[in-house]
Amino acid sequence: MCTMWSEVETIVEIAIGVAIFIFGFKVLVIRLGYHGTAISISIREALNNLKQVERCATDADKVTKSASTELEKQVQTFIKIQKISRLNTTPLESLKEAGALNIRWAALRQAGFTTLVEIIAADKRKLMSIPGVGQATAERVIRAARSLAAQINAKEPSPPSADLTEPQSIELAARTLHLLHTKDLLNGASRQLNTDAAKFRDRFKSIQHKASFVNWLRSKGAFTSDSEAEAEAQVLLMETYEFVESDSVQSTFEHIKYLKDEARHQPIQSKISDEFRDRYADCIALIERVSTSLE
Repeated sequence: MCTMWSEVETIVEIAIGVAIFIFGFKVLVIRLGYHGTAISISIREALNNLKQVERCATDADKVTKSASTELEKQVQTFIKIQKISRLNTTPLESLKEAGALNIRWAALRQAGFTTLVEIIAADKRKLMSIPGVGQATAERVIRAARSLAAQINAKEPSPPSADLTEPQSIELAARTLHLLHTKDLLNGASRQLNTDAAKFRDRFKSIQHKASFVNWLRSKGAFTSDSEAEAEAQVLLMETYEFVESDSVQSTFEHIKYLKDEARHQPIQSKISDEFRDRYADCIALIERVSTSLE
């Protein structure tokens, strides 16, 4: 008896499995039939058109963000180098103003201390090895150097000159001009494209409901060629084609490509210098805004 029931259960399980497979296969066939309808194809192609525009808007945002980030990094580098340069060019005698009095400056120089940075990083014992410099004097010198360095670092950074003679100024000019180009070419493009695309999205919802798989089944697997949904899908498809081919979308595609190439291949120095000089006021205003945002 047990063996017989076991065989029956096995047969039942196989039958259920076959039934599920057949049902799934039929659903798949029906689905494929639905996706092959003219209205389904129109909706998919229209959605693909819309996604192209939305990807374009996303790329525009990425290019703008990348240009801003690269300029921020370059501004930080420029300011850092400028601070180091200020510290390195500050005469040791300036320590008098910070409270380091009665110091034998010549002895410090002979011992190898020629910049403020070297004093700040100095080991107190090395200073004390200089004739005439005791512990109190060494501590006073280091304290004065750190105080003076803090005052120097607190000063507002100076913008690059129009001639770009400062260290890292060419790199800073290139990144600044790149962001200006990005703003010139893509200003508001992403927002406008997304706004226009959103209008199509609202219409898609209505058409997709009318031409849904369930409604297709209710119509016994056919939408009439003159149905309202079919007509709307055709109109939407043509309008999304026109949207993709419009001047605003195509010019944004071209601008993105140009800006990506510019970011990868820095223009020659003479071209950077000439344009930076021509747009000096705009460049400095942008650099100062970025510098202020980093504080």
